[in-house]
Amino acid sequence: MRFIQYFCIVFVVCAFVACASSQSEYNKPADYWYKSMLDEIHFDNLEGADDKFASLQSEHINSPLVKEAMLILAHAHMEKQEYILAGFYFDEYLKRYGTTQNQPFVAFMKLQANYYAFSKENVNQQLLLDTIQECKDYMKLYPESHYKEFVNTLLIELYLAYRILNKDIMRVYDMRDAQEAVKIYHNKTPDWIQAIPTKPFSIPWYRKIFDW
Repeated sequence: MRFIQYFCIVFVVCAFVACASSQSEYNKPADYWYKSMLDEIHFDNLEGADDKFASLQSEHINSPLVKEAMLILAHAHMEKQEYILAGFYFDEYLKRYGTTQNQPFVAFMKLQANYYAFSKENVNQQLLLDTIQECKDYMKLYPESHYKEFVNTLLIELYLAYRILNKDIMRVYDMRDAQEAVKIYHNKTPDWIQAIPTKPFSIPWYRKIFDW
């Protein structure tokens, strides 16, 4: 009986401490959340870093630390190959803090994050199309950018990936004898991309099980 009473007391104390600890994680100064975010990144816990940033942003939306933290998180996610999240942070930075001085670089980083997100050539068609359009927009918006040639290279490689995707779709329609659909997808790829010689893409045996 005493053991049960002791256990109940310990349980109540632990619950109280946990609750108090949880409550103490509110209404902290901006530099507390910023340092906590950096600590989470240091310990390779980006999910925790995202949470700390969310607290920083919600409690201190006008703090100059929000701007810096957003870029730090974007680069941290890039290093962890979490490119979609990195692109999200770069995009948010552009919307909120973009200037004529930093836009060319941050926009380039966002395009690069999207590009690296394509770990497979036939995944996320919409992201591929959106990134192609963003590359074209970049060339118009920042014609004097130091990163223009890099973006042009990304655009060519994305178009080549788009051509591979369309060829896969055309092959399926050809098997179904849907020649009109084959023609439509053939015309989706620009002629200058069609003219670039490429080697056939080699799919590893372990992916052939799941691919077409």
